[in-house]
Amino acid sequence: MSVRNTKRFILVEVLVLLVWLVILFSARKPASMGFYGWCGLVGEICAFIASGISMGAWFHKLQDSRDVTEINGLVYILSIVYLSITLIANTVFWFLGTRNDPKAVPLGVNLVLFLIMVIARIPLASYRDRVLQTSASVSARIRPLTGVSSDLSQLIAMADDETVKSALRKLKENIDFSSSMTHTFSNEAVRELSVKIGEIKAQLAGNEAADGIVKNIKDADRILKKNNALSSSIR
Repeated sequence: MSVRNTKRFILVEVLVLLVWLVILFSARKPASMGFYGWCGLVGEICAFIASGISMGAWFHKLQDSRDVTEINGLVYILSIVYLSITLIANTVFWFLGTRNDPKAVPLGVNLVLFLIMVIARIPLASYRDRVLQTSASVSARIRPLTGVSSDLSQLIAMADDETVKSALRKLKENIDFSSSMTHTFSNEAVRELSVKIGEIKAQLAGNEAADGIVKNIKDADRILKKNNALSSSIR
């Protein structure tokens, strides 16, 4: 969910509240509302305000990110459920109007529902922050590897010999599907691969023999296999 969608969601909330007020005021005059009626009115307005503040605070400094899309969705769901329950409860209180039941009932119901919403909302922020930190850490580790893969794509486009193209494609495939390259200890292997890819690029630009280029590609593949073997031994 994006920040733009959040603004739309809050706008829809406001429209729903206005429609609710129009319907209820057309059904009962303010003079006949009684304590329960006023609690229903004030309680629901407060519920909409609380939901809007919750949504606004969530997205205030958060940039759109696919890494937290599902977590953002939970905030929407929580708001919808909270507003749905309070809307039903406060509509009932509105029509109960001047009943002589304990006055603590409408106050207590609204307070309990609000506390449940807050308690459910609090852990989501820390969970979102952990996900963003993990995502940033992984992105930092795979960024150099992404550069290596991109360079290989360029080399494949440069190569004319089918043997060289095939060897480059195989190397790129092995790198793309090698999870071990994202480990911290793989930094040296990534650097070695970058150097080797630079040598291959120079060979291709110089139209050197395919055998020499394939030899360098095999050397790069050995660097990858050595790193994979190290990863397996550490596990």
